[in-house]
Amino acid sequence: MPIDEIGIGFFGAIFRFLGWIFFEVIIEILIKGLGYLICRPFKKVNIDSAASVIVGLIAWVVIIISVILVSDWLSNNMDIDSCLDGGGRFNYQENLCEYE
Repeated sequence: MPIDEIGIGFFGAIFRFLGWIFFEVIIEILIKGLGYLICRPFKKVNIDSAASVIVGLIAWVVIIISVILVSDWLSNNMDIDSCLDGGGRFNYQENLCEYE
């Protein structure tokens, strides 16, 4: 058995494992599972249905956008707070900290 066949078999096994993780964990649990949990109180839905996949994708998009917006808001407020704590005056029009 040549070394290249061993390498191809090894890398093939790694990529099969990574593909399994991608489909099982990300798609099955995170997307379909969240969609199923959201849809379940409203109607009887199968976890493998298209509705659970679509609702799961929409939910993750909303979650990601919310995290981005909240982190931006927190960052801005923390900058304002550190300016005021340092004895400065925050100029809201120019978004700058001014020290006298």
